[in-house]
Amino acid sequence: AGDGKYFITSHRGQQLQHDGALSFSPSYDTFQKWTISDAGPGKFFITSHSGEQLSDNSGSLQVELSQNFAAWERWSIPGFTLPGDTRLFIISYNNRRLEDNNGAVSSSNDWGPSQKWTISHAGDGKYF
Repeated sequence: AGDGKYFITSHRGQQLQHDGALSFSPSYDTFQKWTISDAGPGKFFITSHSGEQLSDNSGSLQVELSQNFAAWERWSIPGFTLPGDTRLFIISYNNRRLEDNNGAVSSSNDWGPSQKWTISHAGDGKYF
């Protein structure tokens, strides 16, 4: 169950996807699956189904090629949440939060609901 892949779901209940570009989908399929792997102490690489890294290069959120494992492709996912809140912040190397900005994938300096995510196993159970 799961195959080591995860769904990253926004506050709007949409899954982050890479279908040639970063976007959102209500589906739970191949384009919405991500691998989260170790990138050093407290850091993670978030890799699309096509092997490309999620990247926040100077605040311009984009997916980079897999051979590039630079600082801007390392993310932290702190375990802190508000009481009773299971949603998490996904934070880039420059301290910006991954954001669902009314259906547009971006990064933000804000700490609000648009920057909170649920990460769930693509098979069963929660990863974070």
